[in-house]
Amino acid sequence: AVDPDARLGERVKLLALPVAKGVTFAASDARELLTLLADAPADLTPRLPKLHTLFATKACRSAVMVGTALDKPKMAALLARLADLNQPWNCPHGRPTMRH
Repeated sequence: AVDPDARLGERVKLLALPVAKGVTFAASDARELLTLLADAPADLTPRLPKLHTLFATKACRSAVMVGTALDKPKMAALLARLADLNQPWNCPHGRPTMRH
């Protein structure tokens, strides 16, 4: 909850610990996010490292795995999506995204 009239340092109150995909976020994670938000430039959306790790894991789990048979339209669509990425050669964990 946010109380804009409260004293500085007491304006935000954590009412519950968020949980996502079995990962519980602690009060320290909330403080870290608030610090990231306060320090970030206006045009940048900061990301909590713990949340980035969670999203990276989810992305890998739903990825096309080596050995999965794809027809030509699916291959073309996958390559087109990879072409839009800044670093298409590795997943967020550093694993290669393609095998030649």
